[in-house]
Amino acid sequence: MKGQLSAEMLIIMVLVLGLAFIAYTQMAKTTKNVGDAMDTKANDLINKTTYSAGDAACSTDADCQKLGFGSCDTSIGYCQ
Repeated sequence: MKGQLSAEMLIIMVLVLGLAFIAYTQMAKTTKNVGDAMDTKANDLINKTTYSAGDAACSTDADCQKLGFGSCDTSIGYCQ
């Protein structure tokens, strides 16, 4: 009869859908792990690049003002 699925076809469909579901869950886990790792690395980078006024080298007051600090102590070459 036309339009009917055989038992073999149903089994194959179930297997294919099962494999697709397994692949999806593995990819979702991997994506979450990668996202968490990227967040950690980004936070580490931000912490390394965030510095105080005494850590910012300068040659003029304009250099310090670009970074949001006050003035440049040109005798030591750092922002105050």
